[in-house]
Amino acid sequence: MALKLPEEGISYSVNKHNSRLDFFCDWLEASVIFSDEPLYKSDVVDSLTENGVYLEQDFANAFVDDAWAIVERRFRRLEHTLGIETDAMSFTATKKWTDYPAYSFCVFLSCVGYLYPRSFNKDDYPIVYGIQGSIFEKICHAALTARYPGWVVKRVGWAADNAVKLKDCVNEIIAELFEREGAERELWVDTHANEIGLDLLMYSSFDDNWPCMPVMMIQCASGKDWISKRRTPDLNIWSKVISFNSPPSKGFAMPYAFVDDGEFRKNALIVQGIFFDRYRLIDIKAKNWLPDAVGQEIVDWMTPYVAAIPRLP
Repeated sequence: MALKLPEEGISYSVNKHNSRLDFFCDWLEASVIFSDEPLYKSDVVDSLTENGVYLEQDFANAFVDDAWAIVERRFRRLEHTLGIETDAMSFTATKKWTDYPAYSFCVFLSCVGYLYPRSFNKDDYPIVYGIQGSIFEKICHAALTARYPGWVVKRVGWAADNAVKLKDCVNEIIAELFEREGAERELWVDTHANEIGLDLLMYSSFDDNWPCMPVMMIQCASGKDWISKRRTPDLNIWSKVISFNSPPSKGFAMPYAFVDDGEFRKNALIVQGIFFDRYRLIDIKAKNWLPDAVGQEIVDWMTPYVAAIPRLP
């Protein structure tokens, strides 16, 4: 077992499981894809007891069983991409993490934000969040383009590699959707504004030049601050910027995952739109949906960081 236990979310447990199940599941996934050896359930249980997280092996085994079942379902859901061999006692990666860069990128962001936050700090291995966010937007753009054939998907959020001012984006959106300027556009779109929580615009047009078409406005949140971004883009604000003939819908994408549908439902209610977690986003059956250039960008950016993930001697 190559990776050390997470720096966060793993707590001493005697009569109650006190560790974060979501952290632990992500750690299991990372342990499989970022190491060159199979992951055995027995080794995971031994690690928890040897590190003093659990005193009793049977109690530790019960916690691992729950996490193992969740991760096994995740791997099987992406079996067409990952090719990870799963059974009741082990997980074995048959490919390198570089063979499925979009998924690896999403799991790595869990390592950065939740599992090993002290290892990826500004002094040792600084994360350039602007690049991280830009890459995630590109993954979302490619995934949604593949999932919704016939729809137009375009990046409209400001980024270092997409340095378009909000006022110019608004002009393009109005023109492409055949909409009209909103009554309070000038209030929200000034010369200094870069975005209003909108990263991707999706729409399906008709063979006319009229408004009133299916439109989705999407926020792509790649960092731990996704919780504070769940209500963005704010369609109330956008309705002041653009006078939509029919209201658009909202979407929210993030690279993280939930361990049960209850947590998903609670967060989706706050989002009030289509929620793309890690698996909804990456579970694309079409082959080669991620452009080679984006895949290579991911590999180039991630390689030095992957080498820095804390590992056992």
